[in-house]
Amino acid sequence: MLVPFPFGSARPVWQWFWAVSVALIALTTHRALKRSANKESGAIPRLVLFGPIILILFGLLQIGPIQSTPISIHPEASLAVSTFFLSHLLWFWIIFHTAYKSSAFHKLIATISLTSTGYALYGLIIYFSGNDSVLWFQKEAYANDLTSTFINRNAFAAYCGIGLQCTVFLLLSPSCSARGRKHAEASSFVIQPLWPIIAIQLLTSALFLTSSRAGISTAMTGASLFLGLAWKNDLFFTSRLRFTQKAIAISISSLWVVMYFVHGDAVQQRLQLVSIDDPRFDAYPLILETIMERPITGFGLGTFEEVFASLRTIDIRIIFDRAHNDLIELTLTAGIVVATMFFCSLFFLLFYLVKSLVPRDASSLITVLAISCFIQILLHSNIDFPMQIPAISYTLVAILAAGLSSAQMRIGAIRGNSQNPKALGPDNSQ
Repeated sequence: MLVPFPFGSARPVWQWFWAVSVALIALTTHRALKRSANKESGAIPRLVLFGPIILILFGLLQIGPIQSTPISIHPEASLAVSTFFLSHLLWFWIIFHTAYKSSAFHKLIATISLTSTGYALYGLIIYFSGNDSVLWFQKEAYANDLTSTFINRNAFAAYCGIGLQCTVFLLLSPSCSARGRKHAEASSFVIQPLWPIIAIQLLTSALFLTSSRAGISTAMTGASLFLGLAWKNDLFFTSRLRFTQKAIAISISSLWVVMYFVHGDAVQQRLQLVSIDDPRFDAYPLILETIMERPITGFGLGTFEEVFASLRTIDIRIIFDRAHNDLIELTLTAGIVVATMFFCSLFFLLFYLVKSLVPRDASSLITVLAISCFIQILLHSNIDFPMQIPAISYTLVAILAAGLSSAQMRIGAIRGNSQNPKALGPDNSQ
C-alpha cells in the first residue's frame, strides 16, 4: 500500500488522489459484485452506516446548498472533509465485500504487515544515517526522533502500532484458511514465522525510536490486548501447536520489555516531562467552551484551524492546526448531535465485533485484530489526531471492514445452522 509514502498522505493533493482512486475502485467493485451476484459477505449493519452517512450529509448541508448563508465558516474545507469521509466509507464498503474469504483476510493483513515493516526499515536506515531528511526533503522537526516517511512522530508511531499487531497476527496464524489449519505441520510452522519475527523486531525498534509517548503506550496497549483476547478466547493455531504459540506470545511480550530498555531512554525522558503545562491542556477548555457557542450546527467540518485562531490566548504559544483530540475536534466542527451519532455508530461497531466472538471459531482472530487496532487508535485519538492521517485511517478502516465481514460470516453461519440443525452434522457438536 502506497498511502504512507508521501508524508502519510497528510497533504491535500494526496488526500484528493486517494479519494478519486477509492471512487474508481468502488465503481469497479460494484460492477464485479453485480456480475457475480455474490451474497456470501452479507450486509453491513445499518447502525454502522447510519452515523457516517449522517455526518457526510450534514457536512454537505453546512456548505449551504439549502440556506442562503453557509453554516460553515470555510465551505471549501467542509466540502473537502465531507468528501474524505465519503471516501473512507466507500473504502469500508469495498473491503467488506471483497475480503469475505479467509484467504483474502490473510492477504490483506499480510500486505499491511509487509508495508509497515518496509516503512519501519526505511525509517531505521534514515535514523542511523543522520536522521536529517524525510524522503527527499530536509527534516525540519523531530531531529532526534524516527519518523520514516511521516512528518509527525506520533502519527508514525500509531501506524507502527497497527503494523505490529498485524505482524503478530500473522505469527500466531500463519494461514487463516481451514485447509491450512487442518494440514499445518510443525516443521512449516517453525519456518513460516521467521520473517514475522524479524518484522516484529524492526517495527518495535522503529516504534520506540519515535519517542512518542502516546504512540508507544497505545500501540503496546493494542498489541497486548490482541494477545490477551486471542489467549482468552483460545484462538491460537491448532491444539497440537497451541503450547508453542503461547510460548511465542510470551516471547513477544518479553521482547517488547527488552526493546523498551534498549531504545526507551528518550521515551523515559519525555515521560518525566509530562505535566499540566502541556499547551494541549490549555487548549482543551477553550475548545469545550467554544463548542457550546454552536452546539447543534457546529462551525463546519474541517474548520478547526480557523476557529481556534480566534481563540488563542497569550498562554498558548504554539499554533494549533489540529485539536490534538479527534473526538472534541469533530464535536466542535460537526456539532454535538451529529458527532454523537457518528460516535454511536463507531461504538456499535465495536460492540458488534466483541459480541461476534461468542461463539468463536478460526476466523475470530481477524475480529480480535480489528478490536485491538480500534482500541489503540481510539485511545490515541484522545490526545492526538491519528484518524486525520490517511495512512492510518485508511489502514484502520480496512481492518475494521475485514473484521466486520468475518463477524458477519460467522453470525450468518450460526443463523443458518440454527434454522437447519441437520447442517451441523454429527461431528460439529464435539
